[in-house]
Amino acid sequence: AGGRVERLPDVVAARLQRNFPRAAAAVRCIHVDSPLTVLFIIACISVHFCNTFASPVGVKFTQTYFSVHPRWAFRAMSPLAYWRLFSHCLGHGSWDHLSHNLVNLLLVAPACERHYGAFQFAKIIAYTALASGLAHMAFGPENAIQMGASGVVFCMILLSS
Repeated sequence: AGGRVERLPDVVAARLQRNFPRAAAAVRCIHVDSPLTVLFIIACISVHFCNTFASPVGVKFTQTYFSVHPRWAFRAMSPLAYWRLFSHCLGHGSWDHLSHNLVNLLLVAPACERHYGAFQFAKIIAYTALASGLAHMAFGPENAIQMGASGVVFCMILLSS
C-alpha cells in the first residue's frame, strides 16, 4: 500500500494533465515520504466525512464504531468492543477537533515515520490507541466516550522530542 500512496501524486497529475495542466504541474511537485501518515489522515477524514454527510439521521456513526465507551458499557463477547479500542483514534467529534489533530499530526508524524519506519510506526499507533482506550475505561468518567487522535498526537510529540 505504501508504494501506491507514494505514486498517488503522479496518478492524480496524469488525470489532471489534459484539462488542468497547471494543477497537474503543482501536484507533480508533491512528494509523499510518509505514506502511513497520509493513510492515517485520509482514514480520519473519511470517518468524519461519513459521520457528517453519509450517516442516516439519528445514527451516530462515529460514536457507534469509532469511540471508546466507559467500562460499564464494555461487552467482552462483542468484537465491536475490541474494534473500538483501536479505532477510536480515527473518529472525531467535530471538524475543529479533526483539524487540530491533523495539523499536529502533520507537524510531528512524518518525522516519526521516517525515523521508526512504517511498520514500527503502525505498531506505535496501535499500541498508543489501545493504551489510551484502556486508560479511558479505567480512569475516565462513567458517562463519557473517548474519540480522536489526541493520544496518538501526544505520543508523536513525545517521540519527536
